[in-house]
Amino acid sequence: MGKYTDYLKEQKIDAVNKKYQQAYSGELTLVLSRLLKNKDFRFFISDLMGYTNPFQSSFEEKGNVSAFNSGKQAVGLKVFNDIMAVDPDAFLQLMKEEQARKRIHDKIMEEALNDNSK
Repeated sequence: MGKYTDYLKEQKIDAVNKKYQQAYSGELTLVLSRLLKNKDFRFFISDLMGYTNPFQSSFEEKGNVSAFNSGKQAVGLKVFNDIMAVDPDAFLQLMKEEQARKRIHDKIMEEALNDNSK
């Protein structure tokens, strides 16, 4: 009878854990959906994605550097996957905003270089 009782207890624990995970996942989806509507949050995520380099090779000659880069990359991929699961359009918006910032930077740099050549 002890094994059967243990089995039932494990089944109950698994059921409770599954309900918790579903609730947590739903709450995370709602929170991320709200946050992605905020331009400042998208800027932060854009910066984080730039730091973690999720779409670049993490390989380096030194193994410990590759391992570190792989860890950073895993974080970036987790963030990317979460965003894509919740609101792919928000990621596209994030990329458009990043491109706009890069164009402004490039224009300022070009003007500065042209001023120095005179």
